[in-house]
Amino acid sequence: MHKKILLCLDKNQITPFDYSQDPIAAMESMGGNSGNNIFQYALQRLLSCKDTDVTIDTSFLHVGELPDSYFQAINEKYDCLVFSPANILAEYAVNNGQLKRHIERIRKLKIPVYLIGLGAQSTKEYSFDFLESIKSLAKDFIKSVLDLNGRIGVRGAFSGEVLEQLGFSDYEVIGCPSLFCKNENLSIEKKIVSEHEFIPAINGGKVWRDPEFYKYFKKYPRSIFVCQDEFYRLLYKPNQLTWKEFQYLADEDNKWLNLYLSDRVKFYCDFPSWIDDIKRLGINFSFGSRIHGNVLPLLAGVPCFIDVIDSRIRELSEYFEIPHSLMEEEIQDPYSLYEKADYSCFNNNFNKKLLRFREFLRSCNLVINEEPLEPIESHPPTIADKQKEWIKFQSNIVNRNKLVFFQKPPAKKVAFVAHEFGFYRGHGGIASYLVNICKYLLEKTSLEVHVLTPFYDKECELLSHERFNLHDLSGKDHRNNISQQRELTFKICKEIFPEYIEFTDYTALGLHCVLAKREGREFTNTLLVTNNHTGTKEIFEWSTGLNIDKSFQDAQQSSREKTQIQCSDYCIAPSTFLGKYLKKNYNLNRDVLFFANPFFSHLERKEEIVKKLSLTMDIEKYKKSTNIVLITRFEGRKNQKALVDAFVDVIKEGVNADLFLVGNTTSIPTTQADYRLEVFKSIPEDVRERVHFYGFMSIPQQPPFVAVADLVVMPSTFENQPMAMIESVTRGLPIMASKYSGCADYTVNKDMLFDPFEKGDLAAKISKFCKLNAGERRSIAEEQLEYLTLIINPELSILPRFNLPHYQSGILNFKDLYHE
Repeated sequence: MHKKILLCLDKNQITPFDYSQDPIAAMESMGGNSGNNIFQYALQRLLSCKDTDVTIDTSFLHVGELPDSYFQAINEKYDCLVFSPANILAEYAVNNGQLKRHIERIRKLKIPVYLIGLGAQSTKEYSFDFLESIKSLAKDFIKSVLDLNGRIGVRGAFSGEVLEQLGFSDYEVIGCPSLFCKNENLSIEKKIVSEHEFIPAINGGKVWRDPEFYKYFKKYPRSIFVCQDEFYRLLYKPNQLTWKEFQYLADEDNKWLNLYLSDRVKFYCDFPSWIDDIKRLGINFSFGSRIHGNVLPLLAGVPCFIDVIDSRIRELSEYFEIPHSLMEEEIQDPYSLYEKADYSCFNNNFNKKLLRFREFLRSCNLVINEEPLEPIESHPPTIADKQKEWIKFQSNIVNRNKLVFFQKPPAKKVAFVAHEFGFYRGHGGIASYLVNICKYLLEKTSLEVHVLTPFYDKECELLSHERFNLHDLSGKDHRNNISQQRELTFKICKEIFPEYIEFTDYTALGLHCVLAKREGREFTNTLLVTNNHTGTKEIFEWSTGLNIDKSFQDAQQSSREKTQIQCSDYCIAPSTFLGKYLKKNYNLNRDVLFFANPFFSHLERKEEIVKKLSLTMDIEKYKKSTNIVLITRFEGRKNQKALVDAFVDVIKEGVNADLFLVGNTTSIPTTQADYRLEVFKSIPEDVRERVHFYGFMSIPQQPPFVAVADLVVMPSTFENQPMAMIESVTRGLPIMASKYSGCADYTVNKDMLFDPFEKGDLAAKISKFCKLNAGERRSIAEEQLEYLTLIINPELSILPRFNLPHYQSGILNFKDLYHE
């Protein structure tokens, strides 16, 4: 008998699963499917005897280079190598290199290799059409095992026939080791269960994708859905969702969300926790198209009915005589399947199959464990209320943009048109937004990226990237001539011909492009999107409180911007507030889609900055008061005057606080007066020593203000999605802003949102914050960062926009236009 066995698995099956690990690593540790744990656990349980030294190897099955020393050590230390290639004879295993990798590795061995539960994969009709494409490698694989005096046990008759057609007859049909896990006879008793007592566990994507099946989840309120691959992030990493998971949140009927919120969606990452939960929840039936999702309940004595979708599932169902069907029509009520499930053949013949399996192991000189393993404590983490709130929050966003979450984006070349780009001195939020989104696209995708702009940072690191193209719209005469910039934008966009163009400016540089598409002349296969930030109308009206008609020049410019918005294929905005504002104030008949401004620049957090500056700066003296900070351009729409007025009221209440205002200044549109100077003049003399003014500070110059800041306040009455606030939250600072701002999208605590139309509300909110202790302030900052991280997730805020359906015909129908 073999004493030293190398058992190759995806992971050690008797070690409790680590749910805190990275989602990609977690799924790789289960071979991409938690069902693999079942037959791998069975192998480890069956072969782990007190007289046998079994070593678990997790490298052999996985991708990656293995040195010659690895194989040399195997040949020297072990008597044999065992693994279970459940569906290795398949086209996918050829295409992804898995079959070739196994051949190369086995050929480096000198000890017997035993394949326990080898399987082929084809259609449920048992088609052999796939054989031609795998024949050469499949033969090499089988021969590599037999050349080492190995043995092959196949899952069922179909896999055996595949080997026969490949020219091999040296195999045994033994089924899958999973059902022999207990090494004892298995008999399923089907009890009399009423519909009221019926608690089914449902599995498989086919059921999930059937819109008619959801009624059965409602009919059986204690039923659960058990996933084996798709929902890991949704359950255990809800702050790291990807395109794939958002598709489930985009479901019109909220099927996934409703089951999730009632704790009826399950994902088990090891055998013990799975079987324990089946018993704990009182599950009395299992149904679906997952073979191991149904095998495990059988091991708990729970009957199942299998929906056969391919050859792997069919041959195991037939071999073990498990009730099953090749369902073609609408899926039936699970209770009716429970009633007709007949386990007499399964019960009568299972012991014979167990004896055959034992005999096969003995023929491989493998000793079978006759004693049960010590039970291990393993339970999936409880889904916390906060995690559920994160999922609900993201579901709300996705359902506003649900049309973009059902396929991968087709774009290969994208263009952004804007009035500024990069971190030049005095840059605005658009410039920062574009650097962030372009940086992500260049690092994480294969897209070719173009930016058209008259103002940009000539030192920007992206300029040297091979897939980045900056088109300067300034020229010799164009910098102050917007009309010429529009013409140049039209010309360049025609030349580069991208699949997606985003106009992220307030000067309507894309006007000629959208009109040309409207007339059917150009861009018929290009998606034209206006990303609305603050336009000329908002800059004037929010700064002065006057209607834009009071400024003829601004009104003309705003009219052009409005035309571009109304003729674009889609309008998007980085905040919920602005989307609603645009629809109402620009007479749009479709919703403005919400895509938050992404932010990926690494900024040091406050605690890191404090640690660095404590050697050169007396930070302690600033801890005597609450320090309120705002780093942004001085202008009417930013409304620093309102912040100063509120601060004065707070000081009059006896609150010990200081105010730091940092930023370059602008002129008041109606008077041309210096706005910063006017703000200063409005401060009572007895308070001026507590208000500190500074000029423009670039990001590298800002750390001293971050180090002393306790609160960052954006006093604008209306505000889009200010990058200054995003930067502050990223640094770990709590922020306060108007309820009519993008900050409301990630601020759950309503005490951090003031009503600009309620007199004294800003002062009251600031005063209340000043009374909080350090822990309470830190909790607010952490919560804002958590929610901000959710909305700027690139899988939610960047990639979906490239997948918006667009008008292949070239000419938009009038009813499809944004303009009513």
